[in-house]
Order: sequence, then structure tokens, then C-alpha cells
Amino acid sequence: MKDFRQSNLSHIISIVTLCALIISMFVSAYQAYETRHHDGLSMRPMLTFYYNTDDEPVVGLSLENDGLGPAILKSIVIYVNRVPVKDWDKAIDDGKINNDYVHETDFDKNDVLPAGRSEFVLSYLTKDRKGLKRFMEFVDKHLAVSINYCSINGECQTKYSSEGRC
Repeated sequence: MKDFRQSNLSHIISIVTLCALIISMFVSAYQAYETRHHDGLSMRPMLTFYYNTDDEPVVGLSLENDGLGPAILKSIVIYVNRVPVKDWDKAIDDGKINNDYVHETDFDKNDVLPAGRSEFVLSYLTKDRKGLKRFMEFVDKHLAVSINYCSINGECQTKYSSEGRC
């Protein structure tokens, strides 16, 4: 009888040990999954459009990466009065803006905007006061930009400068 109890106890200890091992494997796998997810979130870019209207030497629409990781730019679409246009030159012509004071940034596919960096998408030198008012009205009421971008982990999203105008 003693051998039977000893053998039974030995089996019970083996089963409990095996269960503990399986549970610890699942907990370890879940922790690895959560760590990977957290690392992905900590490297996520977050693009934001800003309208710089201060009376500085340059005003306009800028794009800033407020996230912690670099943004890989995939595409940019420019809209004037909710209609996509082929490039900045067409947008500036449609807006009847004096091109002598305008500077636009042409992003190429797979250009990278590092974390914490800001870049003017479209800017205007404030030397021309008469044209400045027209430019600001154009940017504020008629222009919109959408940018599709991805994180280094391949998570992609689209950001709009003005939701209702794209």
C-alpha cells in the first residue's frame, strides 16, 4: 500500500510540474508578444500638420513628426477645392499665388521624416504683404494635403491637413 501511495504521489508531482511548465511557457510567450507590441508602439511616427501664421519671415503649412519613430512617406496628394491636382505648381496656379515668394517641398516615395523634425510643405516669404493675405486665405480655405506614411514596422496610415477638403 505504501508503494502505491508513493507511486501515486510521484505521478501527481510530475503532472503538477508539467502543468506549471506549460503555464510558464504561455506566460513567457505572452510577455514576448506584449514586449514586441510595446516596442512597435514606441517607434510609431505621428505626423501632424500645422498652419504657421505668425508674422515670421516665412509662413505656411508645415508637417511635423511628433512621434517617437521615423515616418516613411509613401504618397502625397494635393487638393485644391477638394479636387486632386498633379503637383504644387498646379496648386499654386489654381490659387493664383505669386510664385516668386512660394517654396514647396516635393517629397519622394520612401523619403523619411525623422522623429521630432518639422518640414514646411508649402511656405511663403512674408516680404510681399499683399500676396501674403491671398496665400494665407488659399492655405486656410482652399488647400488640403493628404500624406500616406508608414512606421519602420510597416504599420501605415494617412494624415490629412484638413479632413473636410480631401
